[in-house]
Amino acid sequence: MSDDIGADSTLERGIAPILSIGDAFPKVLITRTRHEPHTREGVLVLNFARWLLGG
Repeated sequence: MSDDIGADSTLERGIAPILSIGDAFPKVLITRTRHEPHTREGVLVLNFARWLLGG
């Protein structure tokens, strides 16, 4: 989970550890920042409220 991904550097810092996992499971970064769901480098970036409501 990441608190605020308003800056690209923060988003990259949140995604880097997820990308280092070498498996075939879906990867999701849950954030507190409100935004539309999107995919970055194969990682679904989803805000916390939308995740709680089922995506």
